[in-house]
Order: sequence, then C-alpha cells, then structure tokens
Amino acid sequence: PGSSSLETLLQQQQQLIKSGKSDSAIRLGKQIREKAAQLSDTLTIARSILALNEDSDATSQEEIVGWLRKIIPFLERQGLVLETIQAQVLLSSYLSVNANYEASQALIIPAWKSADNHGYKNLLPKIGLTIANNFSGINQPKETIAYLQASTRIARELKDSAILPSLLMNIGIWHFEQKSDSANHYYEQALASIPAGRGDFMRMKVLYNMAVELETAGKYDEAAIRYQEMAANSERQGQFEALAVAYKGLGSLYRTQGKLAASKQYLERSIQWADSIKQSFLKLQGMIELQYTFEAMGAYKEALQTGMKVMRVRDSIFAVEKKIAIIELEQKYQTEKKEVENQSLMKLLNAEKRFNWALSFILICSIPFVISLYQRKKFQQERNRSYEALIERYQRERTSQQAQQNVIIPDAPETQEMPVDQSDNYLSETEISDNRQMLEAIRTLIEKERLYLNPQLRQEDLAEKLSITPRRLSAYLRWSNPPGFYALLNEYRVRESRRLLESSEYAHLKLDAIGQMAGFSNRQNFNKVFEQLTGLTPGYYRKKMA
Repeated sequence: PGSSSLETLLQQQQQLIKSGKSDSAIRLGKQIREKAAQLSDTLTIARSILALNEDSDATSQEEIVGWLRKIIPFLERQGLVLETIQAQVLLSSYLSVNANYEASQALIIPAWKSADNHGYKNLLPKIGLTIANNFSGINQPKETIAYLQASTRIARELKDSAILPSLLMNIGIWHFEQKSDSANHYYEQALASIPAGRGDFMRMKVLYNMAVELETAGKYDEAAIRYQEMAANSERQGQFEALAVAYKGLGSLYRTQGKLAASKQYLERSIQWADSIKQSFLKLQGMIELQYTFEAMGAYKEALQTGMKVMRVRDSIFAVEKKIAIIELEQKYQTEKKEVENQSLMKLLNAEKRFNWALSFILICSIPFVISLYQRKKFQQERNRSYEALIERYQRERTSQQAQQNVIIPDAPETQEMPVDQSDNYLSETEISDNRQMLEAIRTLIEKERLYLNPQLRQEDLAEKLSITPRRLSAYLRWSNPPGFYALLNEYRVRESRRLLESSEYAHLKLDAIGQMAGFSNRQNFNKVFEQLTGLTPGYYRKKMA
C-alpha cells in the first residue's frame, strides 16, 4: 500500500511539472521524500528529485544535495546509467552554484563522457552549461563561451525548451561580464524561449539579470520595470526568496534615483520576506541597504538602530561575538529612558492638580523643555558610561597584550578560525580545510605586505596578487571573519589607527593624517568605520588611550 501511494504521488508531481506549477511540485516532492524515507525507498526519492531537475526553493536545496550524495552510489549499483548521469549533473550544478568548482568538475566530466558514450545526446546541453559555469568560476572566458555556444546549438537542434532559456541567459551574463552591449539581446531571447505557462523560476532569474544589466547601464526606469515584473511573478507563484531579492533590488535602485521613501518601503518588505523564510544572509543584505537609505535620508538615529541590528544578524550567522557591550548598553538605555519618561509625566500630572490655572499654563509649556533637558543629561551620562566601559576593556586588552607579546597593539588581527555555516554542512572536511587554508593565505599576504595601508586597494588587485579571479576571491571572503573584502580591510585599518592614536610618536598629527596613514581614504570614512568597530570616536579614543 505504501508503494502504491508513492507511485500515485509521483504521477501527481509529474502532472504539476508538465502544467508549469513548479512551486506545487516542489512542495509535493518534499512530501514524497518524507514518506519514501520512512519506507527506505531510495529509488522513489531519486525519481522525485530528478523529476524536479533544478527547480527547488532555498530551504530544500541542502536536503536535496544530501540525498544526491547518497543516491548516486545507489543508482550506480543498480546499473541505472541514465539516472546516474542525471543525478551527477544535478549535484554538480548545485556545487557549481555554490562556487565549489573543483568538486563540480570532478562529477561533471565523467558524466559528459558517460552521456557521450551511451548516446544520451539530450543530456549534453545541460552538462555543457555546468562545465561552462565552472570555467567561468575559474576565470576562463574563452572556454566558458565555447561550451555555452556549443550547448546552445545542440539544444536548438533537439528543440530542448527546458535548457535553452538557461543557456541563453548565461550567454547574456557572459556578455555582461565582458562589458558587451549584446547582453540584453540574449536576455530577451531567453525570455522568448521559455514555454508559455512553464519556467516561472527561470523567468524570474532572467528578469533579475536584465534589471541588473539595465541598472548598471544607468537605465533606471527600465530596470525598475523589470524588478517590478519579477516581484509580481514571484508573489503570484509563491517564490518568496525571489520576491525578497526583487524588493531588495528595487530598494537599492530607488535610493540611487533619490526616491528615498520608496527605497525604504521596498527594503523593509525585502527584510520581512527574507526573515519569514529564514534566509538570514538575504535579510542581512537588505538591512545593510536599508541602513544606507536611512543615512541618505538624514535619519541617523534609524541608521544607527539598523546598524546595530545588522551587527546582531551578522553575529548570529557567523557565531562571532561583536559589539555585545554596546548593544547591551543601548538596550539598557532605551529601557531606562522609557521609565524616566513615564515617571516624569506622572510627576507633572500630579503637580498640575496642585497649582492654579495661571501656573498650569506655564508648567504645561515647560514640559517639553524639561523633558528635553532631562533626556539630554541622561543620554550624556549613559554615553559616558558606555565609553568608559569600552575604554576599560581596551586598556585591559592592551595590558594583556603587553604581558604576553611585549607589544602595545598588534599590527594585524589574529587569524580566526573560519566559521562553518550550517547551511553548507554538505561540504567535505577537505573542502572546508581548503577554504581555511586560502583564507590564511589571504590574511598572510595582507599582513606581510600591509596592503590595507593602500586606500586605493581593490578586490581585483588582491585577486591578482593571489593569482585567482575576483569572483573566486569573493567566494572565499564570504567565509572570512569579518565577511567581505572591505570589512576585512577595515578591521586591519582600525587596528592600525588604534596603534597610531595610542603612540606618543604621532601625538602631533591630526586625525585626518592618522586616518590616511592607516589606509582610510578620507576623514568621514575613518570616523564612521572606527566608531562602528570600536564604539568610540577617534578623538575620544586618543584622549583616553594615548
């Protein structure tokens, strides 16, 4: 009875896929795998996953990758050549999307040979697309476009409408990366090649790439139309991750156009959707964009609050304790401020009953002024306590470092162990070790050559010194602590500026000069980054620590 029920569900899944209802097919696929797992029916799990091809939402990708690693050896033992190739191609595609190009290539090359030897020509376009993506990841543009064009020709010969849109979209992306004007032409072809009533997720991916290309070209109105179209399709199809991405794109675009109210509205929507589907990294990106929008609006209080939330979300993602003292003090201040406001209002209301009508008018008029003075005094007291707490912490750190290392402040932060994102727990220990070794090499190069002192340093320059592509470097830096190229440089620059501010040798220099010596391009950026990472202004830090 269990097998009969599963077969019925598989048939229903196939009908949903044929009718273009990919979101419903994805949800039904989860139910099928849960039931099949209870019956230890690996073949049914394989059929359900392979039927979906690459149609999956973000929350199910980790599960599918885990199953594929188990399914491939099972299919090989059963002698199912076609299904084995399909599973290898699917797993390789997921690995390639997550920048694991070597692991992906190790799977896809045998799949290509097997498909060619057994006459499965219909699989070659899909395999060629994955090989092209891997070549793109290791910055080999000639090989990339060669495989894309060859795979596109085969797909046209086979009239394979399932893979052709993806191939055309990737050719468009290649032209966009090569700064060619032909990108939009291929995006239009990709849209036109998507069968009616099918390929909703592919349509959204093409629209997103079109919007990015138009925004880069300065065609903001056309880009906004594409983002809006993507958002409408995503909401209609229940693709909430794509909806959050579309809203984030609109928010960033409207800020560029100076439409700050609209930017704030769409970024808040993006954050809400990302949070609802537990996409923490997407939520973090939206919050960072929202902070920039608040700064552009001059709403510095909201920008500060959003910045604090960004730190909390980033800490939860990478399991790193940062700015905890500042956050706790801020929360304590907000609580006590509300209590003081309530107490002040109660006192004023009681006093109003004891005074006559003439004095009541004067008292009522003075309420805002009195509250303002009280709040200002309270804020200054809390800020001073917060600053003193931080100064004490930095002094303890310096004392400890002097005792252990006989230096005032190290020139560079210690290399921290790479955090392992639980969403990527399908990585092997070897892959994790390789990432950590590369991060150590990146930090060693930065520290040895003191690259952070160059305010004009770009990610491309660092990638060239490491003999890797900028895209590859960006993938590695996702694992760094702090994550990202500029965040990593700023960590070094703040450490250097702290050393300079504490040293009596540089006491005669102005803060502008200190910032430039530490690698910051201007005073405004120096002040902003220094206060974000230390909780103190450079001037206050020098006054207390010099």
